[in-house]
Amino acid sequence: MLTLVVERSTCRPGWALFRDAVCQLEAVADLDSARAPDWLARLGEALEAANVSLAEIDRFAAGLGPGSFSGTRAAMAALQGMALPGGKPLVGVSSAAALAFAVLTQQTEFGLYTPVAVVGDARRERLWCAVYSLKKKRLAVHTGTHPPTHDAADFVLTTWDDLPGHLPPETAVVSPDWDRIGKRLFARLSASQLVATLLTPSAADVGRLLLSDPAAAHVEPMPIYLHPAVAEARA
Repeated sequence: MLTLVVERSTCRPGWALFRDAVCQLEAVADLDSARAPDWLARLGEALEAANVSLAEIDRFAAGLGPGSFSGTRAAMAALQGMALPGGKPLVGVSSAAALAFAVLTQQTEFGLYTPVAVVGDARRERLWCAVYSLKKKRLAVHTGTHPPTHDAADFVLTTWDDLPGHLPPETAVVSPDWDRIGKRLFARLSASQLVATLLTPSAADVGRLLLSDPAAAHVEPMPIYLHPAVAEARA
């Protein structure tokens, strides 16, 4: 099975091509804009160079965020266009969950089992946060010990003051928005909790989470948006 994965929720967007469970091709833009207009052309050129046609791809997958809503929405629109002619499935998993899965998997290689909180900048002086752990090698939302639903239900929208209360003891905290909020996280949390560097989910991370538990993927994917809609005031 060929699976094409696109992740564009962060400042390091990219894509990956999996054959069964093996990542065969991967591209990551280093601190590029998630809205860069030529990514589809670059993806097409890479697939052509690898002698892979869109008709050969069996499944398409997207990272759903949270993060750049515009980048995630554009990725999903492009994948829907690729999937539609052949009636191929399009699924999604949370980009934050994919990052947590990558960190937790690496931890277990060293015998560590610390919960991982992924914290991001939700703007408007708010943060989004989700805490994950591994249960029998599968990802679980830590507070409920259930698989991620890969939508807004997995996350807490919180203030800076309330953030520490959402973190279980000994939780490792990572952020795909470290460049924007890292200093404030240091002021609010213990330095021993923080992974003090920019960590972003890659398309390969998204693919590995999907392949680890295909049944948990969101089969009607939508970009994860945590703020309630703002109605336009009318006179």
